[in-house]
Amino acid sequence: MAEGSSTKSKGTLRAIGELGPAWITSLTSLVVALTAAGFFVGHATAGTSASPQPVVTVVKSIRVGA
Repeated sequence: MAEGSSTKSKGTLRAIGELGPAWITSLTSLVVALTAAGFFVGHATAGTSASPQPVVTVVKSIRVGA
């Protein structure tokens, strides 16, 4: 009997081990999809000019002669 239960637990562990890569791949795909969706939504809702344009001041001296 002991051999039968040992084989059963090894089979269960092997089945879980085979599912591991599939779960990791699924979880990684979900994270990438949500990140990409957030990136595109952020770009779609962002304004055209995120930062104000700098103000340029030109100073010119004029001499008036008599």
